[in-house]
Amino acid sequence: MPPRTFVAFDLETTGLNPKRDAIIEFGAVRFQSGRPREYYSTCINPGRPLPVRIQQITGIRPADVAGAPSIDDLLPDIMDFLGNGAQAVVAHSAGFDVSFLRAAGLKLNAPVLDTYELATILLPGQDSYSLGELCRALEIPLTSAHRASHDAEATADLLLHLLERVKGLPDSVLETLSEAGRGSEWGPLLLIEDELRSRKRTGLEEKPGGLTGQVRSSGPVLSPLTPDPSPQEISDRFLAGAFSDDGPLAAEFDAGSGAEFERRDGQLQMSLQT
Repeated sequence: MPPRTFVAFDLETTGLNPKRDAIIEFGAVRFQSGRPREYYSTCINPGRPLPVRIQQITGIRPADVAGAPSIDDLLPDIMDFLGNGAQAVVAHSAGFDVSFLRAAGLKLNAPVLDTYELATILLPGQDSYSLGELCRALEIPLTSAHRASHDAEATADLLLHLLERVKGLPDSVLETLSEAGRGSEWGPLLLIEDELRSRKRTGLEEKPGGLTGQVRSSGPVLSPLTPDPSPQEISDRFLAGAFSDDGPLAAEFDAGSGAEFERRDGQLQMSLQT
């Protein structure tokens, strides 16, 4: 199975409320593990004044958005980039970003992977699960926090790191998570089931001959055993002697190895009944 295609994205907005505030920047990166990346980034005219606090946090100035297209003008391009071959979209604290896209009229059809949620599962004990702190802890480059394109690329790198953590989970944990999420729209289920399928496929490939081949031996070909046409009954006296302290079984034990024969009446009784 080829690597999945993901699109990581990030938004900058005029505030925190998708009903009252507006998107001022959109950045996204389409990526596969180990493959070249594609980028899309644009400022967006919110149609309202840009709060000073937002300017301070993002570095985006009124002049950056004054001549930019509106979100209505950009929706077709954004929808195309998010949906063109992507099998999942990725965001950090995805609920925030998805709520603004939904308020703007864009509905995501692909599964959503939240790297914040995944990090809390796969990286327990972190002091903080903010994108900046996780990037610092994992040595992921983040050149300009709170700019959409840079945050989107850092989110892509974070997901790739978390995918490696998924590969390190025991089978029992993966199966428990898979069972818990089955039938739901929980985004990480995609990653968990991918890993389970990969392990199953690897296990089958490692078996000699695969699914349909035969196990071959490098030793000599042995003739099949044939039953003795005239079997003889073994007497109780012979069995009693075989299991005695000075019988043939005891003689097989090497005194120099430290192993000693231990006579057990239960074994003798079982042999007599058989």
